[in-house]
Amino acid sequence: MRNWLHIGKSELIVLCVVSVSILLLVLLIEVFPAGRADNPSPTETALPLADSTENTQAKRLPQTTRDTSIERSADYAGPPEHILYKPKKKLTAGSRVDLNTADSATLTTVPGIGPAFARRIVAYRKRLGGFYTVLQLQEVYGMDHERYSQIKPYFSIGRLPEKIALQQPSGDSLPRHPYLNYKQKNRLEQLIRRNGCVQSWQQLYDCGLFNRDDSIRLSHYFTLSISSKDSVTP
Repeated sequence: MRNWLHIGKSELIVLCVVSVSILLLVLLIEVFPAGRADNPSPTETALPLADSTENTQAKRLPQTTRDTSIERSADYAGPPEHILYKPKKKLTAGSRVDLNTADSATLTTVPGIGPAFARRIVAYRKRLGGFYTVLQLQEVYGMDHERYSQIKPYFSIGRLPEKIALQQPSGDSLPRHPYLNYKQKNRLEQLIRRNGCVQSWQQLYDCGLFNRDDSIRLSHYFTLSISSKDSVTP
């Protein structure tokens, strides 16, 4: 027993070194985590503030619903909301609009008509002075039979075009019209200057520049002094 308890000088030194090492290790484990929690670095202190600022800014930003069909990039956020094309709800079968009063926005509600074609219809209506029949839609530039057959049931004619008298105009010449070519317009102006008006459709037939189809079309836009035997049924 005495021999087991007897510790030499060298063993005592080793034992002391080991004990001190263990104590230092325990102190390091206990002291350093507590020091980091109690004394955070300036960088660690700033990070929560930055996150808080970002969260505050995010809350202030208005929430928007983006159109996923728009292609975007890091430096292109897409077009402003007010200039995006928003198609209107299309008309249902049996619905009709007045071909002479509908604006381009209303025309786009007709199945088969987009913004470009709506503008063409409005532009041609202005050149004509108005449509007198839905059949005239076939004259709109780019109109094919398939599209015409699709959109025709959705139109009606309410207000008819105002007619222009074929008499001495207040200006230098007659207004232009899609149903009058250059030679026909000049011939009409000559007849009006010479006679003051066009007295009959026969006068136009006799000059060789007009036929019965012309008189049918023009009778819906022009009036002249004619007798009952010269009248034309459109």
